[in-house]
Amino acid sequence: MLFTLMFVCTGNTCRSPMAQFILQDKLAKLRLDDRIKIISAGVAGFAGDAISVGAKEVLAAMGIDATRHKACAVNQKLINEADLIITMGSGHRADLLHFYPSSGEKVFTLAEFCGAGKDVPDPFGGDTAIYAACAKEIDNMLDSGLEKIITLIGGNIDEADHRQ
Repeated sequence: MLFTLMFVCTGNTCRSPMAQFILQDKLAKLRLDDRIKIISAGVAGFAGDAISVGAKEVLAAMGIDATRHKACAVNQKLINEADLIITMGSGHRADLLHFYPSSGEKVFTLAEFCGAGKDVPDPFGGDTAIYAACAKEIDNMLDSGLEKIITLIGGNIDEADHRQ
């Protein structure tokens, strides 16, 4: 059974899908993407919404195609399926702990999990530069937590280096 990691933000159109696609790209480059299922959802997401234009453009500039993304809302099934839940901010974490109290041991903010940074600011409605700054912040934070993620999925950095 694959390890399942879920990223959570507000609407599941900006931050959490950017984190999902950036991490998938990192792990694919290390040839470790077959060990993990990465999903994303929003605490106030509307099912079927596309990724925001700004997020899609920034990811495309990174060589990542996110056009297939469709937003979804957090629900009990997703909470149960996830082995680890990483939120973009402390408000999202608080919402999950309030509505899904049994998820407490597996919910962290991105900053908490990666040991770096702070809540990821919402770029919604901003220009491309704001989205690019948000993606860079997520990318840097994921770099800080990458070894921890690789360990959780049963790999190690040395193995990943040799698989490339």
